[in-house]
Amino acid sequence: TVSSTTIEGKSGSIVHVVAEDFWQYQKAPEGWPTVAMATCHYTIMMAAGEQSPLSINGICESVDPDGDASVWTAAIDTSTGIGTGSLASGTGKYKGVKALPTFQTTFQIDATHSVYEFKW
Repeated sequence: TVSSTTIEGKSGSIVHVVAEDFWQYQKAPEGWPTVAMATCHYTIMMAAGEQSPLSINGICESVDPDGDASVWTAAIDTSTGIGTGSLASGTGKYKGVKALPTFQTTFQIDATHSVYEFKW
């Protein structure tokens, strides 16, 4: 986690987390790199008094090793930790592409970096 802020409400709270992540693409689409770095902005909804999140949603941006940019949206299943992503927009090889991968954390490098594996 690069940064984290919490907005407290009466019946719950919203935690906003910014993270720097390392993405591994398993069976990447033709012409895509097999790895990329991303900055992700996660919104985590918590009910008052609960330890587990109600929902986790994110928006991530990445510029790959070829210099092509992409913006992704994500929703993470709080019971399994598996996320579903959607390529929202991109340049170069990502422009006009429909991509709907699943992903999950495979390794926690340190407090600020995670490795995610993407599958198509």
